[in-house]
Amino acid sequence: ALADLPLRTAELAAQRERLRTILRRLGSSLPPGRAGEAIPDRACESAARHLIARHAALESSHAQAQAAISEARRTILAQQQERAALPAADAAAALLAPLVAEIRAAGAPAACSEAADAACAASAASEASALAAVPGWTGGAAALIALTPPADASLAGLHATAGAAQAEQRHRRTRVDEAIRQRDAAAQIGQAAARAGLDPGLPPGLHPDPPDRGRTTCFRRHGRSGASL
Repeated sequence: ALADLPLRTAELAAQRERLRTILRRLGSSLPPGRAGEAIPDRACESAARHLIARHAALESSHAQAQAAISEARRTILAQQQERAALPAADAAAALLAPLVAEIRAAGAPAACSEAADAACAASAASEASALAAVPGWTGGAAALIALTPPADASLAGLHATAGAAQAEQRHRRTRVDEAIRQRDAAAQIGQAAARAGLDPGLPPGLHPDPPDRGRTTCFRRHGRSGASL
């Protein structure tokens, strides 16, 4: 143990010197034997941790502010370069002169605006008139445009139905025309027979010859139809 004493003494001296260094860093002048008095309580430790966190947040905000400042400086520099590349004020006026002349050649802006308003009003009136001409439609133009057209199959069915109806109508018309022609032919035959003094109800083979008046009278006496013969 006596042989180990110098080594332990040297270790103790080193620890005391380390404590003195730490105390000096903490701003304390206490000797190493009173180092326990320099240890803060829990409230002080919590306050210190809070201050450290706030300092870290401030450091982060400062870094972000520095980055924003650098970006703003780059933007300002780019805008300055773009402005330097723009033509001078007199050159800009020379560029604007043809545009101003073109605007003035088109007419006064106020008159053009009034003409445009009048054209819009006329277009609206024309649209209202066209909508009023649509049978049974009471909505607006947007609703009419939004109507979905029927499918191709529906259109084909409608066309087929319309075609069949038209064919039936033509067939009926043909039958009516044929009946009218038959009626007119019968009327013409009756008129011709009346002019010739013949019975229009007899078949053509039973009509007597015109000179034979006696047999004609006989036919007339027995009836005006050949069925009684």
